[in-house]
Amino acid sequence: ANLQAQHAFERAIGLDPEYARAYAALGFTYFQRWALAWSQDPQTLTQASGLAQRAIALNDSLSMAYQVLGYVYLWQKQPEQAIAEGKRAIALDPNWADGYVWLAEILNFTGRPEEALALVQQAMRLNPHYPAFYPFNLGLAYRFTGQFDEAIAAYKETLRLNPNDLAAYGWLASSYLGQWNGQWSEDPQTLKRLVTGNRSASKEQVKAALYELTGDALSRLLSPIRAKTKHEHPVDALGSIVASLNHDSMR
Repeated sequence: ANLQAQHAFERAIGLDPEYARAYAALGFTYFQRWALAWSQDPQTLTQASGLAQRAIALNDSLSMAYQVLGYVYLWQKQPEQAIAEGKRAIALDPNWADGYVWLAEILNFTGRPEEALALVQQAMRLNPHYPAFYPFNLGLAYRFTGQFDEAIAAYKETLRLNPNDLAAYGWLASSYLGQWNGQWSEDPQTLKRLVTGNRSASKEQVKAALYELTGDALSRLLSPIRAKTKHEHPVDALGSIVASLNHDSMR
């Protein structure tokens, strides 16, 4: 779908080389290619930035162009510039609900989830018929502020709107782990009950989500659990949960 959108915006620019919004939207498709790892070429981000800047040169009041720049700056590890561009986008169009969520995403990943939480809630008031990426970013804000019950509810809402969002399953599993950690439970079955309690997920989706929680992120998340647990090792507990999903516990 992203590639189809890219071709459509390229055709629009071919028909009207002064069409600023098409440049901004095309820039967003390039950003998506990079962010979702569909392209490993560093020039993809450079192209996204160039297209957004071209859109601004044609129309300096186009909110979406500044938001694309904000995302590019975020991935280039320039957080202050990213936030500034996101704020400029919603200043230009205060009724643009998506802009608040996009800025919230930047704030979530620059260590300011409390501000992100308020922005997503504002966006939901502006657009009560919101798409899945609104509760997804709400879940991030709750997750990063340690409000695990609320994060779980937000990710379940995300999955209701988009049952195929694998990233949401990953963050949902992470939130269950955080909730488990907060309970200081020494019983590995607690985590199993929490995860398998999400009856909307298939066992394949939960397995995929758990497998996503690997490497440094999982190690950091499990370290306080590991220090408290006297019985089964937490990483082994995850393995037993995944193994259990091969049975009929999720029917």
